[in-house]
This record gives sequence, C-alpha cells and structure tokens, in this order.
Amino acid sequence: MNSAETTGIIAVADADVRNSIRKFAGQVPNFRVVAEAGDGKEALAQLLKYTPDIAVLEIRMPLSTGKEVLEEIRQRNLQTRVLLTTTNDCSDYLMPTFWTEAHGYLYTGDGLEDWIVPALKTLIQGRHFVSPTPLEVLRNQYASFSKQSCPLALTGADVAILKLTVRGKSDKEMAKALDIPVRTVEKRKARLRRKIGVNSTVELAVYAVTQHLFDTAE
Repeated sequence: MNSAETTGIIAVADADVRNSIRKFAGQVPNFRVVAEAGDGKEALAQLLKYTPDIAVLEIRMPLSTGKEVLEEIRQRNLQTRVLLTTTNDCSDYLMPTFWTEAHGYLYTGDGLEDWIVPALKTLIQGRHFVSPTPLEVLRNQYASFSKQSCPLALTGADVAILKLTVRGKSDKEMAKALDIPVRTVEKRKARLRRKIGVNSTVELAVYAVTQHLFDTAE
C-alpha cells in the first residue's frame, strides 16, 4: 500500500450499515471506496474486478459468508487486507480462532462510529486491528502465558518473524526483508504458531505485543 490512494470495498448485507461505513470511510485521508456488495457472491466478484487494498467483509452475508470470501482471497493469493465485522456477540464469534487470518476484526457492538475509522487507518498502515471486546477475549486467552514459570524459548528467527508480523508485513515482504524464500517464511510462521499455541497471524502479533517481547516501534 505504497500509493497515495488506498482503495477499498464494503461488503455488508444491511444497506444502512454499508452507507454508514462509507460515510465514516470518507473521513480517512486518501481512501476511496471503489465498490459495495450486499452478499458474498457479489463481494468476491468486486474483489476480483478491482483487487482493492482493503475489504470490509461482514461475517454473516447471504450466498457466501465473509469468512468464505476471505478463504477465496487467500487461495487466490490476493494482497487485499481484510477487516471482518460482526454484529454477533456470541462467544464463539469473539474467540480469536474464529477470525483466523483476517488482518482486522471489528465487533460492531463496540461502536461502529468509534472504531471503523481507526480500523481502516490501522489496516492502511499495514498493521493489525482488533476492537475492544474481541481484543479483551484475546488478552484473557494469553493471560496464562505471563504466569509461566518457564517462558517460551524463542530463537532469533522467531523474534524476527514476530517483529515483522507486528508491523503487518506479508509473507512476501518478510521473505524480502529476511532474504529467505517465501516458503521458508511460511514454515517458520507455522512452527511459531504451534510453539506459542495460536492459530492465526493476528494472534501472533497480539501475543508479541501483550508479552512485551520488544518495542513495536523498533
């Protein structure tokens, strides 16, 4: 996302909510909404047509869910960063394993008007975003780590991956920064997820920050 303008699509079933997101998105400098969709099938079609930088995808959409669209994005190796949104406060929807591989997760019950602009700005900057309620669930999940008598033994390679993850770097960008093949990055991330006991890139980033492994400004 190095260009002056960042493009995005909004795929949300409720037209009023889409309008609200578009209105708030207008407050984000150099961000342009290029398309909207009310169901998952149309969302995927717009994604393939415009290949936007950012996609706001509602979890529960007709025809295909936001998670299913996200899976298609990953399978097609699109570089679009995904902000999943949900109105559902069921505990299952707030658990980090539910939003695996999204770049951001916004529970609208935290306040769409308060959090959509920060969420978009954060993703545009290449970082991960989680709104307060699911973030608290994530922090509680990691509370046990701080009580471990034997902290995890992280290698230099582990820390390097974690630093780049916190900065929101893609696997390809990590490979370039570390001068290693993309496949090696994928293997190291998978091994690191198993070591820490998490399932997603967002969880890796939050783990690193909550455990104060290093200054995120490094």
